Amino acid sequence: MCRFDKRDCHLALPYYKMSGLSLTEVISRNRGLSNSLCGYGKGFLFFLKHSLYEETLELLTEETANEVLDIFGVAEPSQFPHVIASPSMARASPDCGLAHLERLESIGAPSVPLTLSKAALALRMADLQLYRQHMDRHTEMLQVYGFIEEAKLLLHGRGDTVVPTLLARHLRDNQDGLLVAAMVALHENDKVKLDEADLFFQELCGDVSGPQGGPQLLVDFWEALLMASSQEAVIQELLFRLTTVYIDRVTRRDGRGFKPLKSADDLINWCSHYGVL
Repeated sequence: MCRFDKRDCHLALPYYKMSGLSLTEVISRNRGLSNSLCGYGKGFLFFLKHSLYEETLELLTEETANEVLDIFGVAEPSQFPHVIASPSMARASPDCGLAHLERLESIGAPSVPLTLSKAALALRMADLQLYRQHMDRHTEMLQVYGFIEEAKLLLHGRGDTVVPTLLARHLRDNQDGLLVAAMVALHENDKVKLDEADLFFQELCGDVSGPQGGPQLLVDFWEALLMASSQEAVIQELLFRLTTVYIDRVTRRDGRGFKPLKSADDLINWCSHYGVL
């Protein structure tokens, strides 16, 4: 008889946490259960998903990460897009991950996060042709919705530690408009805070400085968010930041190297706030 009813599986989480075992050790202790009568325990699967989705600091080895893929292949293949996006799975074989995603797609309707996950793995494999093939399957608007469903495709970490993914870096160089739109959508859907988005773009752009020492892509994000946001506190903060940027530009009268996504006329026509600015 299975140890847990599905509705009670969350009760295992505190016991796993209090055990003091690492994620790798817990996986090792549950190794081989796929061939048992009940398969992997629901409590173990709940703990595993919680650890991967809550961004545990533990980076799994390639062997263990591939084993995690096999576990979900048996137990919950529908979770693959979210599992593969976890920072703990960074060392998983992209070929192995892609094979699992292909099998998942073959037995059900393809989802946008699944396709984006395949594109991200193609980048890791340095297969740009395969990457473009997957990215061309959906419009940019649908891709934005896909990033809302799985934000870890673009960034890992929270708070003061935000790290752009390889996919985010590729979009920076090739589809910066899509990247900005996705980050605006993540902010508006409470998936990322304003300060986290700031750190994301600062880390993403590195030494590429713009007005007031910030990258132009960050300014593009502020401008796009001002057009989209309905939160008064956010609007006032963005107005202050952008006013500072624009004053700096006028004072220095040096726009060399800055290539904004929207012109001043575009911004004024799109949003009433810019008429005041």
